[in-house]
Amino acid sequence: MIWVLLVLALLVGLLAVPWRGEVLWRSASLPRITVRWLFLKARVFPRPEKKRKKPKKAKKKKPAPAAPKPEPKKPKKKIDPSNLGLVVDVLASVKGAAGFLLRNIRFYNIRLDMIVAKENAAETAIAYGKANAMVYGAYATAKNFLRIEPPEIYIRPNFTAGQGDTILEVHGKLTPWAAIGSLIIGIITFIKRSRKAKN
Repeated sequence: MIWVLLVLALLVGLLAVPWRGEVLWRSASLPRITVRWLFLKARVFPRPEKKRKKPKKAKKKKPAPAAPKPEPKKPKKKIDPSNLGLVVDVLASVKGAAGFLLRNIRFYNIRLDMIVAKENAAETAIAYGKANAMVYGAYATAKNFLRIEPPEIYIRPNFTAGQGDTILEVHGKLTPWAAIGSLIIGIITFIKRSRKAKN
């Protein structure tokens, strides 16, 4: 009995350890997404390149077989209208679960470093004003429905360079309990909607 309690306590403790994610993006390049949990670390995007295998020796080409006769085209299957209700139920369930999941992700260590530069000083000044309005407007909107810590935002105009640059770094964490709760909410919502549709 004691061993069972110890295993359950260990399991609960492990599920309380949050998953951590990191997104690093620089303009004119692909974002880099890394996920960590305990001592484990994995790069989600872009995937690490696999080692290339040594090219095999070319074999003698066999004569190409005769082209097969074209098969008659099969008629396209029509969508059954009775399945549309199921699709709607699934989408509604995913929407509720995704909302719960997003509300439980905490975003922190957010840093935006943006250098605004255009062809001339006038265009740079206009672009600088637009960048400030866009960035701070997006932050004001996001903090209304996301758990987000105040970010470090640095926006600077450069009147001498012809091209700007942007570096964005975002960290987030989510406990496995929240992910499990999101899955349960999605399943319960789907079952409830399915029962209402039958009645």
